[in-house]
Amino acid sequence: MIFSSVTFLFLFLPLVLALVSVSGRRYRNHVLLAASLFFYFWGEGVFTLLLIGSMLVNFCIAPALEQNSGKNRKLFLIIGVVLNLIPLFIFKYAGFFSEVFRPVLGRCVFRCRSIMIFSGYSDMAIGLGRQRPCASRSSTAASCS
Repeated sequence: MIFSSVTFLFLFLPLVLALVSVSGRRYRNHVLLAASLFFYFWGEGVFTLLLIGSMLVNFCIAPALEQNSGKNRKLFLIIGVVLNLIPLFIFKYAGFFSEVFRPVLGRCVFRCRSIMIFSGYSDMAIGLGRQRPCASRSSTAASCS
């Protein structure tokens, strides 16, 4: 579902706004969270589980950041940032690094066509959401990107 689609503008958005206005102040964030997850599931399906996992990691790291100070707090911050960057690296840059190191390794570690961009709404909007498959072994990294 795209923000400018008829389904979003005339079905999803009015329904969510109505639910938010009807729900009490206490449940407003719950409604928005459920609507956001449904919206993402509509467009990305299986990657919703990855999004929920990322949310749970942040939900667990946040109290540790609040309760600790000094070096422990910095450690939890680094852990949180690294755990959030791992999916970004895998889904956005693994194909690129695979092609860069392909001449050294002699093969494509990650097939370019098997990795989708998870975290790039703007990339998907301009048509970069899927990478092309690797060409033959004799091709350069630039021809596979």
